[in-house]
Amino acid sequence: MTSERIQRRIAVDNTPPELSGWELRHHRDGFELKLEARDAFGPIAGAELVLPDGSTQRLDPVDGVCDSKTEKFAAVITYPQAWLTAPLRPWTVTVRVWDLQGNLSTVTGVLP
Repeated sequence: MTSERIQRRIAVDNTPPELSGWELRHHRDGFELKLEARDAFGPIAGAELVLPDGSTQRLDPVDGVCDSKTEKFAAVITYPQAWLTAPLRPWTVTVRVWDLQGNLSTVTGVLP
């Protein structure tokens, strides 16, 4: 007796999301950022902002939930009072974006 086993193809995603449209500018009491993330294989899983003091803040996409291959992010971040008196200038901020497989992309900007 012989048997045969056929398996489906397994797709492996080792590529990070592509980031574009990065904008970072001063806002009245802080700064504004915009960014678009696109992944070729699956949905964007999340994004976070790394602030100059090392703390992180979750970024939600414009539509409110990460569930698509393309997500747009836009946020206005208010400077904490401590930033205004502490010599953290120039302020460097980083955005991290990852897909469901954990592939990570980053973009960094400086606010003078």
